[in-house]
Amino acid sequence: MNLRDSGVQGRAHRAEARLGHDQEGRGRGLQGHDPRPTAPSGPTSSLVLAPDELQVDIYTNDLGPNMKPGAALAFAHGLNVHFNLITPRKDIDVS
Repeated sequence: MNLRDSGVQGRAHRAEARLGHDQEGRGRGLQGHDPRPTAPSGPTSSLVLAPDELQVDIYTNDLGPNMKPGAALAFAHGLNVHFNLITPRKDIDVS
C-alpha cells in the first residue's frame, strides 16, 4: 500500500488472485494479477514477495518459464533458493 499511496505504478501479483480469493486486497484498492502475462519479457526484473510456501509454485509455473534471458529475479527471502527448492535458470540473474 505504501507504493500505491506514493504514486508508484506497478502490479501486485498474488497467488490468491488466480484462485479468486483477493477480496481483502480489492477492499484496500489493490488488484491481484496472474504473474504470467507480466513476467519480464525483456531484460528487466521481478521481485518475489510471496510467502515461502507459495514461491516454488509461482516460480515453477508462472515466472520461470516466461522470463527472457538476461532478466533479473529477486527474492525478499531466499530460503527456497538456498535450500534448492527453487533452482533458477542459468540465463537469469538472481538475488
